[in-house]
Amino acid sequence: MSNPYSILGVTLNSSDENIKKAYRKLAQKYHPDKPDGNTEKFKEINAAYHSIISGSAEQPQPFTTGRRPNPMDDFNDMFRKHMGGGNPRPGFKGGGWSEPPKQEEYKNPDLTIQVSSSLEEAFAGFTRHVNYEVPGRLGGKTFKDIQFPAGAYHGLKLRYNSDGPRIIENIPAGDLLVELVVDSHDIWIPNWNEQSITTTIDVSLKNAMFGTSHQIEDLENTMLEFQIPGGTQHGTRLRIRERGLIKFKKATRGHAFIILNVNIPKLDKSKMEEKLIDVF
Repeated sequence: MSNPYSILGVTLNSSDENIKKAYRKLAQKYHPDKPDGNTEKFKEINAAYHSIISGSAEQPQPFTTGRRPNPMDDFNDMFRKHMGGGNPRPGFKGGGWSEPPKQEEYKNPDLTIQVSSSLEEAFAGFTRHVNYEVPGRLGGKTFKDIQFPAGAYHGLKLRYNSDGPRIIENIPAGDLLVELVVDSHDIWIPNWNEQSITTTIDVSLKNAMFGTSHQIEDLENTMLEFQIPGGTQHGTRLRIRERGLIKFKKATRGHAFIILNVNIPKLDKSKMEEKLIDVF
């Protein structure tokens, strides 16, 4: 390895704090999860820092009783800051080390992939065979059968522990997150918060005034028949109970709503009476 001090851009007389600042700045810049990250450069920076802190460029030790802080503290803190982790691990106290850190306290970054589906598939549940690529030397192309349960919704994320990247060796793999993207529907617009579906249909002025029956296909390919009452106004919303979406992991179901768009014909004043007769 090249001179570790040169790699971090510090000198032999640099303070612990300056060495730590230089390390963190470079580690965050070249972290593999960053858009411009560089895995090899990140490993080199990490190795250089460990060599300086441990006092041995040939064989860096994970812990030391010397005057410099534990290098794994900084490595762990950097991962926590980058990954939005929780409370920091206990560190140096009263001249002696606290309990050594556990490897599970930090891990590789997670990987998120997307799976698209129709509204009917999300409603009923489905399984998709997905091919994807895991970053890192121990990664590569792989596949997985992803099962979405009935009532799945747009934006739902399923987590598969340790099926993600293995960019940094000797720490746990990241998780695989599979996000569902539900395509738009030709008829129905979903409301995921209310588990409802809504559509708009055109109604003639005659049918709006005198009433009629109408049919529409729901998400189970069932024809729903409903009544448009006489005297219906433009923009009226009809409800068909419990024919909407299934609530995720629950037995409840939302409603289907029909919004009526009453078509008002344009009448030529000179032929208004004739036109009205045609309408009615």
